[in-house]
This record gives sequence, structure tokens and C-alpha cells, in this order.
Amino acid sequence: MKRNFIKQHLPLVFVVFLINAPTIHILHAAQSFESHSHPDIIQASSEFVLREHANSTKIEVSINDLDERLNLAKCSQSLKTFWPPGASKLGRTSVGVECPDAGGWKVYVRASVDVYGNIVVLKEPVQRGDSVTHQNVRLELANLSGLRGDRITEVEQVLNHQFKRPYSSGRPLTFSMVSPPKLVKKGRQVLISYGSDHLQVQMKGIALNDGEAGGVVNVKNISSKKIVQGTVVSRNVVKVSP
Repeated sequence: MKRNFIKQHLPLVFVVFLINAPTIHILHAAQSFESHSHPDIIQASSEFVLREHANSTKIEVSINDLDERLNLAKCSQSLKTFWPPGASKLGRTSVGVECPDAGGWKVYVRASVDVYGNIVVLKEPVQRGDSVTHQNVRLELANLSGLRGDRITEVEQVLNHQFKRPYSSGRPLTFSMVSPPKLVKKGRQVLISYGSDHLQVQMKGIALNDGEAGGVVNVKNISSKKIVQGTVVSRNVVKVSP
């Protein structure tokens, strides 16, 4: 918010009415006004953004100059900085700067914030069903401000996940492009674990559908021929709750 300070001249008769206040006293009051330094406001904004992204690999901050006509009273306390409601922390944004003095002021400074960090990108073209390996992806330093979607910052987050469709090299990897590996596959033999943490019974079964970690699958008990439903806890292991 910008505040415009307009200096007005009082009629002579009104000055006399104010207990005959001397004209020299009014001039002294006007001259005693001390404005807050614009560079100080810019510096506070920049330091705030840098603190907000202290853990980033690289950050570039550009703060727009304030309108030179903006005349703000000198603040006796440390300036407070904040993100305005709904403001983005990346790209083109704004930073709020407030003077906490009684009758203080508040301004919004325009800024451009470019944050760089490592993301996982495809090192070579992949096909549907291919697994994510250290051979087909790499880490690359990129400007996070311009990226869309759920970026991935570590290969281990999606290692062995399968691609849902073909993708070209150089493309940033997102979680929507891959699916977790199938720890249980239809028709394969699995171990059925019954019971609680204190007492468990294990039997062999045949998976009736694919399943990923935490997924629910149907399994046919080889001995009893009974079909049970359980949760995939690890490769070829299904836990059935009592």
C-alpha cells in the first residue's frame, strides 16, 4: 500500500485561531519530519526472502525500487517482513514490509525470486513399463520457479518405479509419470502372514492380482483353497489381519 503525503498551507486566520501559534513553529514541525530510507526497506525485503529460502542450493532475488514519491515516516523499531496472503514464494511475487510503531505504515514491495535446486530428469528416452534406474535418470540443477507439478529431488524417491508411458530424454521427472513397483504379481506364489505382532502363522498362496506396497490384493490359500484379502507388506508377502 502506498501512502501519499500532501502538504497543505493553512489560511492565516486559522493559524491565528490555534492559540496564535507562530508561523515559525509550523515550519519547524514540517522540517523535523524524517522519512524512512527506501534502501533500508529494500534490504529488509531481500534479507527476508533469503532467510525463507536458506536451505536452497542457489537463489537469485531481485527487488523493485520503491516509488521515489513515497514518503514514509522514519520507523524507530525494526521493520517486520512477511508474505502477503496468497503470495507465492517463487517467481514474480511481493513482500510485505511493516513499521510496528504506533500509527506506523505498511508497504508491499514487488520482487522476483528464482530458486535453484536439484531435480531428477531423464538421461535417455524410456518406454512404458521401463523401471527407473540410476542409468536412465540424473540429477540436474534447475530453476524451480518455472517448474510445474510434483518435482522429484532424489532418485531414491522413485527408484524401481515403472514409467506409465514413453518419455523423451531431458524431461523433468514427476510422480505422475511413474507408478510404484509391483511387489506382488498375479499368478505368483506369495507368503500369507496371519495374526498379530505377537503371534503369526504363515502359509503359501497364489496372488490373484498385482499389488504395490500398501496395496490390497486377493490371495488363494494353496492348502485350504480359500480366498483371502490382505495388504502387501514386502515383495511376495501379504499380511492378513485377524
